[in-house]
Amino acid sequence: MDVTRAEYNHIIDVLNERKIIINGFREALERLEQTADVQFRRIAQIQADLDEVKKAWQKANVPSHERLAQIQTDFDEIKKAWEKMKLTT
Repeated sequence: MDVTRAEYNHIIDVLNERKIIINGFREALERLEQTADVQFRRIAQIQADLDEVKKAWQKANVPSHERLAQIQTDFDEIKKAWEKMKLTT
C-alpha cells in the first residue's frame, strides 16, 4: 500500500496533536494529584489536631482513676481538718 507524502504528513500532524493533547491531560492529572496530596495532608493534620483536642477535653472533663483517687484523698483530708476545727471551736 502506497502512502502519499500529504497523507503521511497528515498522519504525523494528527499524531503530534494527539501528543499535545495527551501531554495536557498528563499535566492536568499531575496537578490534580498534587492538589489531592496537599488536601490529604491537610486532612491528616486536622485529624491529628482534633485528636489532641479530644484527648485534652477528655482529660479535663473526665478525671482518670488516679486523679479521682487523689481528689478523694484531698476531700478526706479537708473533711478531717473541718471536723477537727469544729471540735476545737
